[in-house]
Amino acid sequence: MVLTAPAQAAWGRVRLATTPQQQAMEVRAFLAALATANGRPVMPTLDVRDLASGRAVSLDDPAVLQRPQAHEATVSVAGQFLVFRPLSRASLDPFFGR
Repeated sequence: MVLTAPAQAAWGRVRLATTPQQQAMEVRAFLAALATANGRPVMPTLDVRDLASGRAVSLDDPAVLQRPQAHEATVSVAGQFLVFRPLSRASLDPFFGR
């Protein structure tokens, strides 16, 4: 999986988003940019940590989608770790195929 300049720019917009709707839209744009860069749809690895404890949280834990603002998400692409704080469930849904 490659991370091109357009995909990096799209990721920057994910991090700069100030509303849940905007962030969700930018996450989808980032994944679209990755698909374009790789010539096919790709799904990067997603890891989530609880902000209060700093502990890793399983993606199966209902709290991840019920209280996404209480977590920090890390997306792994081409050896880089891209970190963001989800503003809503809609920002995480694309990583779950929704």
